[in-house]
Amino acid sequence: MSHKLARNSVIGALSGSCLLLGSFLSGVVVARTLGVEGSGIVAYAVWLVLMITPIVDAGMSSAVIRYVSEIRGRGQSDCADALAGRLLRILAFSVVIAGCTIVAAVFLPAGVGFTWLPRIDGVHGLGGLTLLAPLLAFYVAAQAFASYHLAYLRGVQDFDKIARFALVSLGLQLACVTAGSIGFGIAGALAGYAAGQIVPALAGLRLLQRSHPIEPDLRQRVSHYARYAWAANVANAFVWSRLEVFFLERYWGSDAVAMFTVALALTALAAQGPMLLTTGLLSFLAEKHGRSENDAMKEVFAVGTRLVAALAFPACLGIAAITPALLPLIYGKAFAPAVPAAIVLAGAATISVTSIVATNLVQAVDRSDFIFFSSVLGAVLAVLAGFLLVPSFGVLGAAVARAAIQATMVAAGLWFVARRLHYPVPLAALARLLLAAMIAAAPAAFCVLLIDRPLSLLIAVPAAILVYVLALRVTRALPESDLARLAELARSLPRPLVGVTCGTLNFVAPAMARAETKSAAEPRSW
Repeated sequence: MSHKLARNSVIGALSGSCLLLGSFLSGVVVARTLGVEGSGIVAYAVWLVLMITPIVDAGMSSAVIRYVSEIRGRGQSDCADALAGRLLRILAFSVVIAGCTIVAAVFLPAGVGFTWLPRIDGVHGLGGLTLLAPLLAFYVAAQAFASYHLAYLRGVQDFDKIARFALVSLGLQLACVTAGSIGFGIAGALAGYAAGQIVPALAGLRLLQRSHPIEPDLRQRVSHYARYAWAANVANAFVWSRLEVFFLERYWGSDAVAMFTVALALTALAAQGPMLLTTGLLSFLAEKHGRSENDAMKEVFAVGTRLVAALAFPACLGIAAITPALLPLIYGKAFAPAVPAAIVLAGAATISVTSIVATNLVQAVDRSDFIFFSSVLGAVLAVLAGFLLVPSFGVLGAAVARAAIQATMVAAGLWFVARRLHYPVPLAALARLLLAAMIAAAPAAFCVLLIDRPLSLLIAVPAAILVYVLALRVTRALPESDLARLAELARSLPRPLVGVTCGTLNFVAPAMARAETKSAAEPRSW
C-alpha cells in the first residue's frame, strides 16, 4: 500500500470523523433541548433529506469520483475538470426540479401531495407547512452540492482541502443546530443541519465554469456508470439509510423514531470511524484499474479488508458491551429504552464493516450493475421487514431486521468479489480478528454489569483495549505485512499519537513490527 494511499486514508478518516462527530453531537444537542418527541421529529426530517438526496444526485457524485480519478491517472487533468463541470450542471438542473417539486407540494390538495409533510407540522413551535417545505428544499440542495464537491475532491485526491471543509462544517453545524434548537425549536434545528453544508456546497459551484469537449466514448461510459450508480444509490438508501424510520414513524410515532435514531448514532460512532479510513480507496483503486495493475488491486483489497476489520471489530463489539451505561449517560435516562436496539445494531455492524473495501473494489472495476441489483434485493427485503416486523415489534424489530438484511447484503457482495472478480477474501484472518474482539468485549460487559455507572465506563474501556491488544498478540490475527502497513499509516498521524501507536505495534509483534515502528516514530510535521 503506497504512502500516498496511507496518508490520504488517514486524512480522509480524520475529515470523516469531523463530519461524523458533528452529526453525533448535533443529535445529542437536539435530544437534550427538544426531548424524545422533538428529536424524533428532527430525525425524521433529516432522514427525508438523506433519502431524497440520492434521487436528486442522479449518480453524479459516484461518477465524478470514479472517472475524474481514472482520467487524471492518465494525465488528462483538463478533460477531468471539464467532465466534473458537465456533471455538476446536470446535478444543478436536478436540484432545481427537486426544490420546485418539494415547494409545490404545499399547494396540492390533501391526499394528492406528499402526506409525510403534515406529519411533522405544528410540533414544538415548528412553523407552518409553508416554512417546512422551503427549508427541506434548501437542505436538500445544500446536501447535494456539498456531497458532489467533496466527491470531486476525493477524485482529485485533495484530502487536505476535504479536511479543511470538514472542520468548518463541524463548527458551523454544531453552532447553528445549538442556537437554532434553543431559539426556534425544530425548524431552527433543521436550519442548523443545512447550514453545516453551506461552505463546501458554495465552494463547489466554481466547477460550473469548467468547459471542454468530452469524447463520445467517455460520455457513453460515464452515462452508463452513472445510471447504474444512481439506481444503486437509491436502492441502497432503502437498505442503509434508515428506511426503518419511515415505518416506525407510521406505526409507532416520533418517540420510536428517536429511540431508533440514537441507537444508530452509537453504532455509527463504532463502525464508521474505522470505515472512514477507506475514504481515499475508490480513487486509488480507480487509478490502478486505469493502469491495469490488477495484482496491486488484489493486495490493496486483502490488506484493506483486514485492517478495517482490525479496527472496527473491537470498536463495534466494545460499544455493544458498554451501551447500557453509555447511551443513558449521553442522551439522558429518557432514552434508556433504546439500549437493546443499540446493542443489536452495534453487534451486527461487525458484519457490515467487512464489505466496505469490497464495495469500493466493485465500483472501481466498473461493476456498479452488481451493486444495483444487490441493492434492489436489499430494498425489497427492507420494505417487507418494515411491513412484517416493525408494526409488531417496534424499535427492536427494526434493529433485528436491519441487522439481518445487511448481513445478507454483505454475504452477497463477498461472494461476488470472490467468485466473479476472483479476488480472494481473507476469511481466516477475519475469523481470528473477530475472536480477539469478542475476547476483549467480555471484560467490558462484565464491568458495566457489576460496577455502578458511570464509574464502570472508566474501567471498562481501558480494560477492553488492553485485552484486545493482548488477544492480537496471542492469536497472531494480523500478518507481518499488515503490521508494517499499520506502521506506515502511523507516520501520517499527529505527532503525539505516533509513539503510542508504534509502542502498541511493538507489543503485538515485537520481532515483526520493530523495524517499521522505529521509522514511524521519527518526528514529522502534521
